[in-house]
Amino acid sequence: MRQGVRKSETLPACEAAQPMIYWGTLVQTNSIAAPGRWRRKDEHHHGTLQQLESPSDGSTGDRRPARIGIHFCRVAASVGGGGVNHAGNTVSAASPETAPDYHSLCSNGSAAPERTRSRGRLIEWCAVLLAIQDKLEDPGELNWDANRSIFRWKGVWIISPDYVRELHLELHDKGLKGSIPPEFSQLSHLVTLDLSDNELTGSIPPELGNLTRGDLHFDLSNNQLTGSIPPELSYLNAIIFNLRDNQLTGSIPVGLAYSGIDTIFLSGNNITGCIPHGLRELTERRGNDLDSLGLPDCPPPPVDCTAITDNPDLLSDCKKLLSIKDRLEWDHLNWSTSVDIRDWEGVTVDRASQSLERFDLSWSELSGEIPAELGSLSSLEDLFLYGNQLSGEI
Repeated sequence: MRQGVRKSETLPACEAAQPMIYWGTLVQTNSIAAPGRWRRKDEHHHGTLQQLESPSDGSTGDRRPARIGIHFCRVAASVGGGGVNHAGNTVSAASPETAPDYHSLCSNGSAAPERTRSRGRLIEWCAVLLAIQDKLEDPGELNWDANRSIFRWKGVWIISPDYVRELHLELHDKGLKGSIPPEFSQLSHLVTLDLSDNELTGSIPPELGNLTRGDLHFDLSNNQLTGSIPPELSYLNAIIFNLRDNQLTGSIPVGLAYSGIDTIFLSGNNITGCIPHGLRELTERRGNDLDSLGLPDCPPPPVDCTAITDNPDLLSDCKKLLSIKDRLEWDHLNWSTSVDIRDWEGVTVDRASQSLERFDLSWSELSGEIPAELGSLSSLEDLFLYGNQLSGEI
């Protein structure tokens, strides 16, 4: 192998918005004078070869491998004089609007090995992840490539509990820059999305609220994200919901108090307003840092029972029971305006008269004072409260 030129001190400006500079060993596939006919020996990258320097002896057309320097810019699609795609193949010039066919690259490459269970899903993940990689400014930490098994991609973990594949993206501290691509929301069976400790900017894509897989690990902490928290994130069922140490502003979406999250961390931002009613209780078992925000609690929203009954007597009873539940913190009961009052725990409604006739919450782990409102329920005939830790007068 011949020894080529050293890295140049002056490089031409890249036309890409977010250039990545790489100098390395390339393998010659045709002629030294044709930049588009060269590719890296060890890894393949998609982009445009902006500059090609000949070997130091000035020879051209030598078909032996040579060490040369190339100014390499990452772009969404190959432009100009040709480039190298994710499969390591030479591609012809194309318009910037032309997106690579990631699905074909992943189908024909080695990312999804043959005879692999759920190969179609692996091809789908490969295509989406390559599209994501092209939108992020990656300093070279990622080795995602259609000609490398997806099981060997850095930061990508795939496990198969009960023959159902789960995707985990552990991309913390990878030096990633740019905006978070909304394409993350297209990854089916994504269980972990950890983008913490990078240099990501811009707003949080509301499309991430489509990651409704249960037990999600959602961590965007310690970046430079701006804007408000999208209300769509209230659809997440996250074990961990971590947005702390960013530059987020605005208020906390009320819907988070009705979400499936277990923990929430929001400190280190510029959040204003109040803590949505019920959010502390929702996350106190697993943990939260809401106290560090220094915000007051929001008042409870007005009770609207019209969504579950139009009977005047039941409307009155519904409001009274929800008031009792909120005041005494009987949160383990399923009483809410999203559940028909006829299906409430301990509540029996007469089918003919459509009135509350029986109230039985015996052995229901209740505590506090016996609510006086129970005596004013419209048509109550039977009341059972034994086996609890209630006190006071009836």
